[in-house]
Amino acid sequence: MPRRTIILSLGLLMSMLNGHSQMNISSRQRYEIESNAVKILSSYEKCLNLESATENDMNNLPELEKLFDENAVTSNFLDPVQSKSVQIPAGVFTDYIRSNYTSGLSVNLDWDIQKLTVTETSDIQIHSAYIPVLITALGIHRSQKIMNISEYYYFIFRFRISESGISDFRLGSIQQNRPLKIRKTNSYLGFSATPLYSFIYSKNIFSDNNWDAAGKFGYCFSINYNHKINDHFGFSTGIGLSNYQSEYRLTDFNNENINTIERVDKDDDTYYAYYSGITINEWNGLSFIDVPVGLTYKSNDKGLGIAAQAGFNLSFMVSSFFDAEGNATIKGYYPEYHVVLFDIPRDYDFVVNDPVDTTNDWNLNQFSLSAFVSIGIQIPAGEKFTFYVGPYFTAGLTDLAYDKPKHRDDFMSISGEPGKLTTRGFGFRFELLMKL
Repeated sequence: MPRRTIILSLGLLMSMLNGHSQMNISSRQRYEIESNAVKILSSYEKCLNLESATENDMNNLPELEKLFDENAVTSNFLDPVQSKSVQIPAGVFTDYIRSNYTSGLSVNLDWDIQKLTVTETSDIQIHSAYIPVLITALGIHRSQKIMNISEYYYFIFRFRISESGISDFRLGSIQQNRPLKIRKTNSYLGFSATPLYSFIYSKNIFSDNNWDAAGKFGYCFSINYNHKINDHFGFSTGIGLSNYQSEYRLTDFNNENINTIERVDKDDDTYYAYYSGITINEWNGLSFIDVPVGLTYKSNDKGLGIAAQAGFNLSFMVSSFFDAEGNATIKGYYPEYHVVLFDIPRDYDFVVNDPVDTTNDWNLNQFSLSAFVSIGIQIPAGEKFTFYVGPYFTAGLTDLAYDKPKHRDDFMSISGEPGKLTTRGFGFRFELLMKL
């Protein structure tokens, strides 16, 4: 059953990885984008009409520059020699017009606003739109060549979208070729590593006065699929590997003349085990394949911001172990005969300063359901990547059912029922999210 569940989860993950979604623009945002585009195209046309090339006309050229963003480039379609596919900075373009069209210039733009396409640039914080525009230009070049063109060019606009509306709307490029339409995706692939201070936790063991229990190094590694529901919330799942460890220590335990550990020998006689000078060090480890299912939150859709993850791990045990070492002296008190027997190791397991040295698997419940939560920060890391870091906490919800002794001198053999046993851990999660 666990294997089938893991295979189904992997299949679901791979099918999700193939999913992409188009950028959603509201009708109000679309109207704002179109209005800004019309405004800029009209201003562009006005600034390039230098019919008399008067000083007043030339003063329109600085206004032309303001229509472009700071990194904008444009085809110099008014150069009779240069290839129209070559792009130059917008400032160089206006200087070229000022120097070479002193005899006048007439420009007319024709477009269909319904052909405006909204897409996304490679900069994850800036959106873009483009529209084909027919440029008709007539002018006398300084070389006395008459420029008479009627060609289509693509005008690319760049802008930001926020809850307050469209802002920073500028021309980013004018070019002959249709721009590559970069599709916005709501899907991300995450690679996470989480070093843990981990526990195999039982309240009875960790609170027992005779036993010293502590956590040890553990980890969680996972490959996650994240799908954005809206600008703040998303869904995540994936596949991972986790490891939890604990150490249980019993030092100088002595219960002589205390009748608490009741046992039955091979002859079916009841006796009480007396331990003296017992010292046990025990190391325990559990490893799981995890299928996380959860929700994600981020304060900002893009850029630096607060982020959080919370959900559940469906975990399937793949390995377990315990190592125990130490020494013990065990005697048997038979209340029916009022006698204490000792140093009969072969028949009754009554030993004197016997070394404890054992290693084996720890047979527990093979399935574990745990909850996890992490709150940290997201840091943009280039065009397609986002880095997440933050504290991480996980706690098991289901009982791993520690109900059989691991060895002769373990907690169950000496102290009694351990109660509910779960995994726990806290540490720091580091995750690299790649935009699909």
